[in-house]
Order: sequence, then structure tokens, then C-alpha cells
Amino acid sequence: SSECGSEHRADPDHCNQFLREGGCGPPTRLHFAELKEEHKNEIDFSVGKTVQYTCKPGYAKHPGMSPTITCLENGVWSEALEFCKSIPCEPPPDIPNGKHTGKLLDDFLFGTAVTYTCNPGYPLHGEPSIYCTTLDGKNGVWSGPPPSCGGRVERTCVGTRFCKSMSWKG
Repeated sequence: SSECGSEHRADPDHCNQFLREGGCGPPTRLHFAELKEEHKNEIDFSVGKTVQYTCKPGYAKHPGMSPTITCLENGVWSEALEFCKSIPCEPPPDIPNGKHTGKLLDDFLFGTAVTYTCNPGYPLHGEPSIYCTTLDGKNGVWSGPPPSCGGRVERTCVGTRFCKSMSWKG
């Protein structure tokens, strides 16, 4: 039976005993959290057993909510509350003479990217896209500064081998 878990297919006696005694199948898979390391290889989920989760990257623990589920007497796991919330960023900065693709979004959650474009006649300087990330596992920050738009670009060459772009705000 799949209730027993793939580890015991070769040992039907153990499997039948496990199901007779009552218990739960493998713990619920959650999109926002994963089982704590100590529970990952466990196979005995008897009634009353509680397992703990840790938030996945990009999610932060919701204060005051327990990151656990318990095997109930009817052989099902208790409902997992959403004890991890996706980490949000502030809206991305606006830039003069340009716009970004996030104008229609209300929330900028972990992993969300925005791409900037400049108005005609204003060259883009810098990385066109930035994304919402986190440094401390709790607060959202943008991956870098937004690009800038504008300025004339002129090439200045020193000798024949070294050329670099210079821009003036104008």
C-alpha cells in the first residue's frame, strides 16, 4: 500500500503492522515550507506524532503561528496553517524619463522581477532588471539599484586600444 511509504515495499509484515496500528502517511507537502531535517527520513507517523516545518527560502515565519502538524486519530494530518508568508518588497523606485513593468502590480513578493525601459531618446544606463530578494530572511530588498535614463553618450579614446563610454547628464 502506498500509505506505508516506498521504504517498506520489501517488508510487507512491517507495512501491515504499521497500517494496523493506525497512523498517518507521509506529512503534507507545503509550497511555503519543508519538513525539518530531523523528520525527513522518519517513517513512523503514529497518532499523536507532531512534525515541524521550516520556511522555504523567500518565506518568513508568521509570528505566533506554530509551524507544526499532528497525526490525528482518524489517520490524517491536522490542517497546516499558512505559518510562512512570502517576503514582500517595497514598490520598485520610479526613474526619470523611464518606466518599469511593475506598474500594474499591487504586491512585489520575493522573486518578482521588474524591467525598466527608457523613453525614446534617453539611453538606458545600468542593469535593466531588478528583482525582490532578501538578505536577512525576513525583509525584502531589491537586488540592485534601478538603471538610469538619459544623457549623451560619447566615446573617448586614449590611444587606439582603450575606449570608454562617458555620459553627461543633460
